[in-house]
Amino acid sequence: MGDRAIPFDVTASVRLPRVRKPEGADGDGLIIPEATEVGALLRGAEDEFAAFIGLCAFGGLRLGEAAALKVSDVDFIRQEIHVDRQVQRSKGKQVEIGSPRYGSSRTIYAPDGLIKLLSEHVRVQVPGDDPGRWLFPGKGEHPMHQNSVGYWWRMAKAAAGVDYRLHDLRHFTPPG
Repeated sequence: MGDRAIPFDVTASVRLPRVRKPEGADGDGLIIPEATEVGALLRGAEDEFAAFIGLCAFGGLRLGEAAALKVSDVDFIRQEIHVDRQVQRSKGKQVEIGSPRYGSSRTIYAPDGLIKLLSEHVRVQVPGDDPGRWLFPGKGEHPMHQNSVGYWWRMAKAAAGVDYRLHDLRHFTPPG
């Protein structure tokens, strides 16, 4: 029978799944925005961007998830938001639409204030009859690009006097 040795490693070409980093594992620690800061961000944001901030803070959406929402993803009557896609930046800097990270497609509850903010955003910023239109349109047929989001976010941060990432809004818990 011999020594049962294998002449090569059969696992050498196997790719292990990516290990998910815990929130705040980037060395900066977990930042939880305060209600006064979120209020200042909403007041300081340009009209085109306030609803985006609201989605991240009150809906817990990631940048790419909020950018990829269509008007039809918001059920204003049931107060639900269906998160089924996200915008991803490809290596060629093109806009790609894919599934949310870690298979996190979900339906989230939208509180009254967020529904009011979104309905006003749709009425003023993206009027029309096509339910398949982007909630935050970019250039041409695409949703808002990450660079545009970054620009609007830096302006809102400066106006509000806060210094953290848009992603940190996911950790916000409204009082009450």
